[in-house]
Amino acid sequence: MIGCIPMEEIDIDDEDSLSIRLQKTRAGDGVDVAVILFPHISNFTDFNVLERIPGISLRYVQRAEEVNNPDFLILPGTKNTMEDLLWLRQKKMEEEIFRLHQRQVPIMGICGGFQMLGQWLYDPDQVESGGVMRGLGLLDSETIFKSQKTRTQIKGKIIDTLPLFQGIEKVQGYEIHMGRTKNLGGCREWIQLEDGRCDGLSNREKTVFGSYLHGIFDTPKLAKLLAVNLNPQAKTMDFEEENYKEEQYNRLADLLRNSLDMKKIYQILG
Repeated sequence: MIGCIPMEEIDIDDEDSLSIRLQKTRAGDGVDVAVILFPHISNFTDFNVLERIPGISLRYVQRAEEVNNPDFLILPGTKNTMEDLLWLRQKKMEEEIFRLHQRQVPIMGICGGFQMLGQWLYDPDQVESGGVMRGLGLLDSETIFKSQKTRTQIKGKIIDTLPLFQGIEKVQGYEIHMGRTKNLGGCREWIQLEDGRCDGLSNREKTVFGSYLHGIFDTPKLAKLLAVNLNPQAKTMDFEEENYKEEQYNRLADLLRNSLDMKKIYQILG
């Protein structure tokens, strides 16, 4: 026997336990941030930092009646943009999005959610469902799906500051998608990537915006400033996501070292 690892709550990124994480209480006092829980949601670790920031109350919504009146609405990434857009309409959530838009509630799309915000989705190569689908029409853009997948970590700078991102000059994250989104002329570009490409688009009023950058909220200080920009009276405190993650992984390493016969493991490894 090499050892026995006891159960201990250590907060590290997971991949397949969204249902377990959603059972945890996220509600509380502070800025109300709602994330639409698509059936094919992907990269939900995008929101880990928002769950940890004092002053932000993060919740996931699956039904129209759950949307209510958040301070900020996010359409997250999805493994199937077109199917989840159809689901959105079947669940009558499109009307809720339009209602919030009329009230000038900030609406953000990440990756697949960003694609949905445009005018049209084209899938000539049947990467997803195939054919053409009307988008939500909140951004003057269109997306064409391609079989070639973009995978890259990247940094960028904000070139057209949005009210929600006041105080942030640089962003970071990673791209993983199978589509190209084109500005049809009515959008503002707000992120320029370090390789010279423009990534984010917003409407003229800067109330609807999107980006392909997963992990954008991990940008240092961004989540805290997000809460303050949404509500200047929000009670927030400094929170360093990278330091928090390192602390959690150090706790895991200590637990393993203290619970296992490491000398024997090293002997097995040679």
